[in-house]
Amino acid sequence: MSARYVVSFGFAAIVGCSSIEEAEPPGSASPPPTMPPTSSFSERKVDDLSAAEAVSLCHEDHRRMDYCMMAGVEHATPAECEAVVASCRKATISSGNPQCDDFAVGGSGTCAVEVGSYLACVDAWNAVNTCASAGTWVEMPEECKFVVAACPRLRDSFHIERGTPPACDPEASSRPPHTADDIHGFDGCRPAPSRFVVLGDSIADCSFVFDETKCARTLITEDIRRYSPDVELEEYSVPGAFFSQLPTQAKLVQGGRGHVFVWIYAIGNDLALRLIDYPGWEATLKETMAYFTDAERFPDGATFLLNTQFSPYDQCADPINGNPGISMEEEETLQEVNRRIFLEVAEARSDTVAIDHYPGWLGHGMNANLRGCPHCGADNTQWEDGVHPNATGNAQIAAKWSVAVERMLGGRCGE
Repeated sequence: MSARYVVSFGFAAIVGCSSIEEAEPPGSASPPPTMPPTSSFSERKVDDLSAAEAVSLCHEDHRRMDYCMMAGVEHATPAECEAVVASCRKATISSGNPQCDDFAVGGSGTCAVEVGSYLACVDAWNAVNTCASAGTWVEMPEECKFVVAACPRLRDSFHIERGTPPACDPEASSRPPHTADDIHGFDGCRPAPSRFVVLGDSIADCSFVFDETKCARTLITEDIRRYSPDVELEEYSVPGAFFSQLPTQAKLVQGGRGHVFVWIYAIGNDLALRLIDYPGWEATLKETMAYFTDAERFPDGATFLLNTQFSPYDQCADPINGNPGISMEEEETLQEVNRRIFLEVAEARSDTVAIDHYPGWLGHGMNANLRGCPHCGADNTQWEDGVHPNATGNAQIAAKWSVAVERMLGGRCGE
């Protein structure tokens, strides 16, 4: 999704008090003497003004807003901006009486912010919205954040979103590095496998990473070969697959001798469409596992390697660059799905190990390096292209399993 472009014109533009063609430099005119000065009602709420006070605010708003600068900063470079502003300054004529007669601020509760606070926001915006910022991302001044929160009609005001948003400041990060192994259900050594079977969706299939050597399934296979040199990789994952398709994939695997590692990475497509079905998922996973635990079909047994679903959105509900985000409620649902469908199963079964990819992925998704997102920190390497793991993301998935494989097959396990 492309970045939004948003620029504030304050109340003046909302109600049509003025236009660029009529604009004057800020501070060049004062409200007519018959109107009360805004200083006399600076502590009043905008949505509680009398008609005369509202008109006075409109005139003061028009006086302070720098419309020539607003036209200039739409251009890509400071030099272009300065030329436009200079031309605008020459061309402007006195607007005399801006169209404030019908100025309406709305009923009580629609803009519950004090007049003085609003005008302080206007001044703060003029201070940062200069030709020096032309073509760049201009964040909302602190003085305006409360104003916008209290006055919803201004939610698209006092900030410009275009180009590349500002990156996180590593020095300001308070997020500690994630160092947990995130392994659940490990109960001891497992038999060395003769086959490594992959089931799941596009993540298991390594979609959008075109170098097979950088796919998580390939890296995990190579890791297993340190302990089981002849292990064979068998791939049955399908891009776009839903969780309910796991038994169909499983039944493509031929039975036979030799222990089998079954790696399952699925559920993301269900979650993307909000198809929440705990009983159905539980039944599907049980059926899939039962296929491999049939001693007549696989006499040497199986070990199941389960993966939770990471969040592509970094717990950032409304990213400043227009990227998609999901609510914290949806993030909590994702964590609950991970816990119930994967982690609790691994902890309850002696033949199952799960890796929880959710916590370690935060700060590495599509909103990895955006100021204002909760996991914006010192290490903001992006592990995704879109919602799919890139080569770095695949390496991170494999690195988690490397630790688990060492515990299941390494050390004294081979003795």
